[in-house]
Amino acid sequence: AFEGGEGGEGGESRPVWVESESFNIGKISVPLGVMGAMQKGVRYELHMPIPERVKNLMEDYEHLEKAPAATKDLIMRLARHQSKKQIAEWMAFIDANDGPALVESLLVNHYDPAYGRSHSKLSEKHRPRRVEIELKG
Repeated sequence: AFEGGEGGEGGESRPVWVESESFNIGKISVPLGVMGAMQKGVRYELHMPIPERVKNLMEDYEHLEKAPAATKDLIMRLARHQSKKQIAEWMAFIDANDGPALVESLLVNHYDPAYGRSHSKLSEKHRPRRVEIELKG
C-alpha cells in the first residue's frame, strides 16, 4: 500500500493497495510517479502455503489444462531461464495431465525464485518498510 496524496474529501490521504509489479507489464509501462510511490510505501508481503496457492492457481488457470499444446508453448518461453532438465520435467507434467504438479513446480522452481530476486533488488535500493502476513489455508 502507499499513501495517495490529495485524495478524498478534505484532501485527506488514503492508502492505495496495489500488487507489486515491475516497470513493464507486457507492453505497458507503469507511470514513474506510481512506481516511485509504490517503492516508498509500506510493503505487505502475504505468504500462503503452497498447496493453497496451487489450488487457487488451478482454479484461475484451468483453461491451460484443457490446452496442453498452448501450455507447452508458454513453458518454452521459460527455456532461456531454466535448464533443459527442468523444461523436460514440466513437459512431462503436461503430458501426464498433472496440472497440480506442474503448478507447484513452476512456483517453487521458477516464479518464487524470480520474484524473490526482483524484490530483493528493489528492497536493497529503496529499503521499504515491510510487514509480513502468513495466510492459513
